[in-house]
Amino acid sequence: MLDGFRRWLARKGIGHPFPALGEWAHDHGWELKVKPSGDALIVESQAPGDVWRIEWGPSQRAYFQGFELRLRAALADADGVQMLVVSRRLMQQLDAEIFRQYTDDLQTRSDTSTPEEMRWLVLYPQLGSAELGALREHFGATGHPAGAAAQWVAGPFAAALAAAAETWLAPDDGLVIVAQRGRLTLRTPMAQPDAERIDVLLTLFRAAMRAAKPVVDRFGRGGTPAGTAAPPT
Repeated sequence: MLDGFRRWLARKGIGHPFPALGEWAHDHGWELKVKPSGDALIVESQAPGDVWRIEWGPSQRAYFQGFELRLRAALADADGVQMLVVSRRLMQQLDAEIFRQYTDDLQTRSDTSTPEEMRWLVLYPQLGSAELGALREHFGATGHPAGAAAQWVAGPFAAALAAAAETWLAPDDGLVIVAQRGRLTLRTPMAQPDAERIDVLLTLFRAAMRAAKPVVDRFGRGGTPAGTAAPPT
């Protein structure tokens, strides 16, 4: 009984100043690190086949104010694949902002300070209603090469996105999932780290990871379908 009491005392300090999140990470066997100031944290999983990193802290994107949650994972041999899924209302806002920048003759500033995922909205064709299906009311998507994003948002990942929109993702919630430079990243605003919210985001992120792997296998490192020669430059 004394040993159990000692373990309880030790667990009380986990994740300070976010004890609930500390308990959540501990129960899953994940490592949690909290910045002493309490304004940033990291949770990591190194389990075989389930390697990822959660970061919470000040937003790294101007389109999210305050704090954001980021989920990251490596995508092997995905250097040539660029894919983006965005919650529909946020995509409309980003569309309007990037259009304003270009039409206001601010292309130089856009090219140097606008995040890549925003520029893709004007560089690459956005998926149409036929490709998005029932997701079109809730999400937008684009990417390169042609066909990569359409394959990504099909099947189980489409089901995961639809379930998110039907249950916990409100129309005004900002959500960005982007594959670029061999890495998959999910971003969403989060004023304070919340274990329940992170759980559902992690479920969606895992679905995105699983769906991205066959896309990467098909299109290969160079961004063209495997076994297909890249076009001349």
